Amino acid sequence: MRLPIQFQQKKLLYFNQEREVIAVYENAYYRWITCSRVLQSLMLKSRPWQLTLPHHNALLLPLLFFRPKQVIELGLGGGNLSRFMKKIALAIDWLTIEYEQNVIDCFRRYFNPLSQENQIIHADINHWFKHHNSGEHSWIIYDIYQPPKVSTNPPDTLLQLLLKTLTPDSCFSINLPEPSAPELTLLLKQLKRRQSSHRLYYFTVARYRNVIIQLLPKSWQLNGTGYLAESYLPPKLIPPWLKCWQAGQEE
Repeated sequence: MRLPIQFQQKKLLYFNQEREVIAVYENAYYRWITCSRVLQSLMLKSRPWQLTLPHHNALLLPLLFFRPKQVIELGLGGGNLSRFMKKIALAIDWLTIEYEQNVIDCFRRYFNPLSQENQIIHADINHWFKHHNSGEHSWIIYDIYQPPKVSTNPPDTLLQLLLKTLTPDSCFSINLPEPSAPELTLLLKQLKRRQSSHRLYYFTVARYRNVIIQLLPKSWQLNGTGYLAESYLPPKLIPPWLKCWQAGQEE
């Protein structure tokens, strides 16, 4: 994702190029982190809990339908999702797994202005899931940065992870930054074939190249509006999020 012109007036706070080129910038209103010059996270300094990137709204759409007790976030970035969730559901059990120690250090120094306690584990996700149970009713959010021209195959990585972690009662949300059309088509077909216990939805984000995939348990009630009274979401967010949900496509 490219930043608008108004973000060109910026101050560099951090720079590291040991593995990926990671940089943190700020201006009078925002602070943000980039990896290989690609924006990963954007924080409004006056309201750090506010979601600022449209694909994050689509990534958190399951909040319309259930009240998660345990969330496992794969990929930290600048911590936008955890700041938002801790604002609307303080008691939620939120665990983040991040492979890059430099990203963790940046979050703790620049993106936790409210000094919230965060469970962050520095680990490879495949190694971590070999030794831990994700829980039968957990929500797993896959939001891992994919560097340009990666040699690995993201669909294979996702499928292996899903087979390890997904249960009939768990929810899985995936952020795919800039997938090619063949890659997306293949992944959707593979997910639909292998995950018969879940409904499969995907969402495109206007003016962005991200595609969000949601795997929701078939046991969830998605019709009607009775479930909204129990939602963690602030009432003012429910109408626009419902509109976003209705724009999705079911496979």
